Amino acid sequence: AFLRRFARYAEGKGRDVGMREPDKVVARLSEGAETTQPVEVVPGLWATGPVPRQTDFEEASDSFFLDSACLRPDPLEDDQALFFRAEGGVVVLLGCAHAGAVNTLAYVGRLTGDETWSRSGEEVLGSFAGDVTRHPAAYGQSLVAMLFALVPGGEVVVASGRSAEDVRRDLRPLARIFSPETTFLYRLTGEAYVGIEALAPFVADMEPAEGETRFYVCRNWSCERPTEDLHRVIGQLRGEGEATSDPPPGEGDG
Repeated sequence: AFLRRFARYAEGKGRDVGMREPDKVVARLSEGAETTQPVEVVPGLWATGPVPRQTDFEEASDSFFLDSACLRPDPLEDDQALFFRAEGGVVVLLGCAHAGAVNTLAYVGRLTGDETWSRSGEEVLGSFAGDVTRHPAAYGQSLVAMLFALVPGGEVVVASGRSAEDVRRDLRPLARIFSPETTFLYRLTGEAYVGIEALAPFVADMEPAEGETRFYVCRNWSCERPTEDLHRVIGQLRGEGEATSDPPPGEGDG
């Protein structure tokens, strides 16, 4: 994780994509350890360590290198994931998944004895192996497509008469929410947002109010009444239904 790493531009030049100031990051760690095998980070939460690569349709990217001249390929052997057991089964938290999602799920299946995920992954992704091999960039998009197919999606329309900079600052708490199935649409003032109605006609009546920011949470082709309570929206994205206006723990502090 602390190696200097480079990605190659289309014209062949290298761009530093490694961790910024790794020495400072290490200095801030109260405790750290290198591992080449599965390790329990905290009780119940495990890191896989390096993931064995066995599928023939999840090849390592040829866009990453260990030198700025892009002569030494980076196999990204330190790619790993986290996993833990929950009431419904084993939960796997993927990072960049350079080792491949199926490889990772299969490995976790072997480590835990629960191969449900790996079997499903091999069946679904295996059927697209040819396309993924020919178009590697489509691999991530196929995972997103499966997420939208399996998990009910929705939209949050942000309508505001405030400046885009002010809105971005106010929405920082949303960065803590993991809701990849939700699409955010911004109905703001200014020429940059004029085309939003053509992209999503249903936002036409959601006029931004001067000096205010309103949120419309939409599910199953219908939108709830607008609210100016960001914490209520956060609660809904977390699956808490009609959340109270009280800030989530830690988000109203300071």
